[in-house]
Amino acid sequence: MNIKSIVVATLMLVAVSANACQPNMNIGGTDIASIKKRLRVSKAVLIAVLENSDKANVKQNNIDFPVPTEIDTFVVKHVFKGSFKIGERFTLTTTLSGCGRSAVNDPAWIISTTDSPAKVDKEWLLYIDTLANTQITDSSLTRPIDMVGQELEILRQLTRAR
Repeated sequence: MNIKSIVVATLMLVAVSANACQPNMNIGGTDIASIKKRLRVSKAVLIAVLENSDKANVKQNNIDFPVPTEIDTFVVKHVFKGSFKIGERFTLTTTLSGCGRSAVNDPAWIISTTDSPAKVDKEWLLYIDTLANTQITDSSLTRPIDMVGQELEILRQLTRAR
């Protein structure tokens, strides 16, 4: 295999990997229709406060070596959809490789205007697609509350109408 083939194959792999981590654009908008669709397809939508975050190296089923992992405990503050109860604690275990993102921004994935890691709000808007093996990823649309803009008010309006 020549160097050109290796470079092309590497670029294709990077492009595919990067695309896999992006939010689903069919439900990624900030308009009412997109938020309504996200609400409909999610198992749960809630606001929760990060109570505790621990780092660990965890051996995954299909990998022969431990992977950097973050174990985050949240407390439910408000439920838009789903069976969670206010005050309930739950844990998200996120593999900090590939698409996995840290709830405390370590390693940094949110950068401030000064090009340094941003301070991340402890309050989060969480879209949960499955109630098992849930992580914070680039593709989940889960994010700190200070990054959601008008989405909270739209969610309140949509869930009040039920």
